[in-house]
Amino acid sequence: MSKFLFITLLAVISASFTTHANDYFVSINVLDSQKQSLSIPLTLIASEPAGYKSDLEKIPYPVKECSSSNGKITERFYGKEFKRGYAINFSSGLPDKEFKVTEYLIDDKEYPLYDFKKDCFANQVVQIVNEYSFTLNVLQATSKIVELQSGGEVSIMVHASK
Repeated sequence: MSKFLFITLLAVISASFTTHANDYFVSINVLDSQKQSLSIPLTLIASEPAGYKSDLEKIPYPVKECSSSNGKITERFYGKEFKRGYAINFSSGLPDKEFKVTEYLIDDKEYPLYDFKKDCFANQVVQIVNEYSFTLNVLQATSKIVELQSGGEVSIMVHASK
């Protein structure tokens, strides 16, 4: 096979694959435990390169951190931040894209018992991080629902353009 014919064939196959990939879209939506949308859904072309979507809020809790050095106790008052929400990472692979969903929860049920003016902070607020990973073929119509520990869900749907 001549070099010209090989390059032409490779270009036609590549163009065909790119066109096929651009015919599919991936929609991502995050729902709370009542199945209400938490954010504006994200839609991307299946062939889009790797990316990241997040809906995170940082929540500060007033705390007193204590440390001792050479018999001297040092107290530091500040707002310790914890995250609540989710983050979604996706790879650039075709036909399979890897998705990683990270859910951030806060366990603060012990915090009302904590008196930061008297007590040193001892994990009365705990950051919980749950990760879910999976792979989807983004060149065929399919869907995936990931149930989150919070009771919500991440809905990912691959659909053809109209």
